[in-house]
Amino acid sequence: MIPSDPGFDPVQAAYNLTRKNPAIDWEIEMLGHLKTGSFDQAHRCGIKAADINLELASAPEVDARSATEHLIKAASLLEQVREFARAAEVYEQARGRDVAPGTRLIEGRRVTSPLRYFDLLVKAGRESPAREVLTSAAKQAEERYHSALKDKNFTHALDEAQFLADIHARLKDAAATATWWRHAVAAGVEAGRAIREAPDDREGDRYELSRAAFEQALTCALQLKDDKLFIDAFGAMAHTQAKAATAQAHSKEKWDAFRPMEFLMEAAVNHMVIGEFAKARELLAVAEPIVLTHWKDQRGPTLYKMFGHLAILAGKRDEGEKWRRAYHQEFERKERFDPEVVKPIQLEFDEEFFRMLGDEASYRTTLIDICRSLEAGMREVFEGVDQMLEQGLYRQAKTPLEELPPEAKDQRIWRLLSAFIEWRLKIETGAAKEGNAKAFEDHMWHVIHPFTAPRQGYLWSAILETLGAEEDPIDIYPLPRTLALIHGRTKSA
Repeated sequence: MIPSDPGFDPVQAAYNLTRKNPAIDWEIEMLGHLKTGSFDQAHRCGIKAADINLELASAPEVDARSATEHLIKAASLLEQVREFARAAEVYEQARGRDVAPGTRLIEGRRVTSPLRYFDLLVKAGRESPAREVLTSAAKQAEERYHSALKDKNFTHALDEAQFLADIHARLKDAAATATWWRHAVAAGVEAGRAIREAPDDREGDRYELSRAAFEQALTCALQLKDDKLFIDAFGAMAHTQAKAATAQAHSKEKWDAFRPMEFLMEAAVNHMVIGEFAKARELLAVAEPIVLTHWKDQRGPTLYKMFGHLAILAGKRDEGEKWRRAYHQEFERKERFDPEVVKPIQLEFDEEFFRMLGDEASYRTTLIDICRSLEAGMREVFEGVDQMLEQGLYRQAKTPLEELPPEAKDQRIWRLLSAFIEWRLKIETGAAKEGNAKAFEDHMWHVIHPFTAPRQGYLWSAILETLGAEEDPIDIYPLPRTLALIHGRTKSA
């Protein structure tokens, strides 16, 4: 197994290849030896690669930033071959070259960081000086944090608060870590508001920058496992988006109205997620004339789908059915699509619609229709399951599903069928009650949204992607259920 390299950057690696860094060949050879377990050979290659990077760092034609990067790379190579003491020394040289170590950001990451230096010193068995490094860095970061707050520079305050939380986490001070995560949430919310309310895009796209700040705030709230704090921050994001989107939705020109329309619809979904259905309806009402005037072909189905979701969540089934019919008709009008294309799109919405509604009978009918509308190859794989569902032979249908090959089990229809059959078997054994719409919806939701911790860590954007909700965030409603799933507390709403 190749040891992880905390400093590895694939973009930098590609850049090294293009500029013919002679150390790259030795590094590749080192990784090969590590993979085969030949540590002595790996050590020889790693030392050689590190020495070349050190030589490049002192070359007269190399600029200060590149020299720093070569030193950082050398430290990383030395770490991988377990030369921890020398790696720490080299990294300290890199920090000496950096103008403001631990504070300067390039492409979203610190060029050098006391956190990285701390890790190397600890590996080298020098824990006492390592703690001194972080204690000193914490004092400086606190000064920068309070200065940023005083200047109402909430973006910098957010960065420093996160940095301080990381420092105290390394120092194993749980109370201080939690305090700084809370400060980071507050700074992130204020940064998101301030950026979105800026008069122009001089500092960058206000929407993107604001969203990034709110996402950082939500990520920090996840670290604390504080549901109330998370929901409050999510609500602040929704209200900020709604205020800005409503103010911009005045242009009658098609392209000028596009982004405000998108912002309104996104804000409406977020208000649905926090249960503020009246505000969501108000935002969709503002978006509706823009959609129907300029973007009916492209965004009409999305608008109808959102109105349908809103009606379900607000407990208005008749209204929901009206919007479901509108959604279906939008794909049928003017023969825009081949019926073979339209049917799966409609059934996909119906599956979501009846699952959210908790209507088990209609859901079963939709599953049967989906089985019969699959492509020829897939239809053969699930042949017979639809008839078993129709006849209520749930126990018998379980066996052929379990015997399918792994590639069939990767299909979403397999998960849906298996989940529904599992629900029916629960009823047969008395573990669930017939007609319990809420329990049925909750059961299906958990099966459809299997959660594993993202490789990137508990970043809110990565969590949305893992849950499959980055493009349809309505699936994180209600937020307490989603948070309970993320934190592994319970499997019920």
